[in-house]
Amino acid sequence: MRDNGPITNREVSLPDGELLVSRTDTGGRIQFCNKAFVDVSGFLTEELTGAPHNLVRHPHMPQEAFKDLWATIKGGRPWEGLVKNRTKSGDYYWVRANVTPVVENGQVTGFVSIRFKPERASVAAADEAYAKIRTGQARGIGLRDGELIATGWRARLATAAAGVTGRLAATVGIAALSPALTAGWVSFTGVPASGTLSAAVALCAATAAAVLGWLTLAAVRRPVHDLETHLSAIAAGEFGRAVETPSAPEFWRLASLMRATRAKFAYAAQEREELDRRAREERAATQRAMAAELERTVGGVANTLSTAATTLQASTDSIAGIADRTAHQATAAEAGAMQASTNVQTVAAAAEEMAASVAEISRQVTEAAQVARRAAEEARATDGTVRLLAEGAQRIGEVVRLISDIAGQTNLLALNATIEAARAGDAGKGFAVVASEVKILASQTAKATEEIGRQITEMQGATALAVEAIRGIGATVGQSSEIAAAIAAAVEEQGAATREIARNVSEAAAGTNEVSAQVGSLTIGVGETTGALGSLRAGADDVAHQGRALRAELSGLIVRLRDTGTSMGKKSA
Repeated sequence: MRDNGPITNREVSLPDGELLVSRTDTGGRIQFCNKAFVDVSGFLTEELTGAPHNLVRHPHMPQEAFKDLWATIKGGRPWEGLVKNRTKSGDYYWVRANVTPVVENGQVTGFVSIRFKPERASVAAADEAYAKIRTGQARGIGLRDGELIATGWRARLATAAAGVTGRLAATVGIAALSPALTAGWVSFTGVPASGTLSAAVALCAATAAAVLGWLTLAAVRRPVHDLETHLSAIAAGEFGRAVETPSAPEFWRLASLMRATRAKFAYAAQEREELDRRAREERAATQRAMAAELERTVGGVANTLSTAATTLQASTDSIAGIADRTAHQATAAEAGAMQASTNVQTVAAAAEEMAASVAEISRQVTEAAQVARRAAEEARATDGTVRLLAEGAQRIGEVVRLISDIAGQTNLLALNATIEAARAGDAGKGFAVVASEVKILASQTAKATEEIGRQITEMQGATALAVEAIRGIGATVGQSSEIAAAIAAAVEEQGAATREIARNVSEAAAGTNEVSAQVGSLTIGVGETTGALGSLRAGADDVAHQGRALRAELSGLIVRLRDTGTSMGKKSA
């Protein structure tokens, strides 16, 4: 016997009228179960589906009950009896269970089971009987197609007496025994049979037959009435009523078929209801998912559209402001461009004049450079002449020194002559006079020579200074020539640059004119843009309005979808 785990003493009570429905394959594995079975058992649908049905078996159920169950349903008959089941948590619940074979094309393909709340008296009797069977203490108790029955000859006799066949047999037997009773009476009393006796015996026999006939009719009427009641309940969709086993065994098969019919109708109804419930739940879940997805996608699009429309409105306002400022700036730029064009043209004219001036300066600087070169050459020639003059002055100085020496010697000779004349006395007076004159002349010559020497020395100093000055002038003139050449080259470069500036200024003037024309076109374009922005702003306002309307409609649709899904979920529950 399968051990499903520990158990408790807590009972789970089934709601009145609740049906627990399931279907298994021929091996007892669950293929279908309704929500009521899932809720009561405590298992998930996924846990039950594919699992053996004895997953809910309680250890208090005797093994004999399941042997009777399998023997009955494998024989093609429905089984119905009280069953104690175990929940997932170990609690228990009692059900009146019906297990009916499903026959397709003459073959048993599975079993359907419906279970409902039993009467408490039946539960107490079954609990006591199952305990006795489980412990081996059952005497005179057995199971037949799930029903607890009494066993033994008394039970069989009571069954036969309750049956239609037994009662009919008793009636026929009494009728057949009437002549035998009359003959026995005559033999016992010795009184000859008379009409009165025969009539009395016949009356007794008829009375007994009538009573037995009435009992037989009652044995038929009650099961038929019960069957009619059960058929009416089945037609009304009331599947939670037990089909009691009739006392007449002739109706046991009909009662069994009635249970099977009830089970199949109940299973079909519950299966349809369960499938409808699952479909509603799936539709509700789908609608909720659709609402969520719709809210996520279309709602996001609507919000994005609304935001984009708002942004577009703000952008159009901003662009319109920019366009206005651009228009003002374009107007100012156009005026500035015209002024710049005028200024550039003025600059172009000035550049042309500057180019002419630079050309003239270049010419003059070139001439100055040539003059400086000639001055440098003349300075070099003057330097040579002054050097020759200095050399001549040097030679004159040497001659003057020679004359000075001669004057000194002459003065010395004159002194000697004077001395000699003094010695000669009167004879030498004339010589003395001549010597004196020579002395005076020598002295004057010496003074003149000294003065000439001084002048020559000064002239030599001046000549040296002149030579140095002329050399400096020559160097300066050379530097001036180099500077003039550099200036000439720079002026030439400046002239080229000035010509390039003049050309660029001319091109700038042309470009300024083109810019002025383009600014004029820009002003026209800005005006057109302003007009287009007005249309765009109107479109943005319309988009924003449509976005708000779409969002409101979408919100209403999502609410309706969710409300529908919620109501479906409640109906399914």
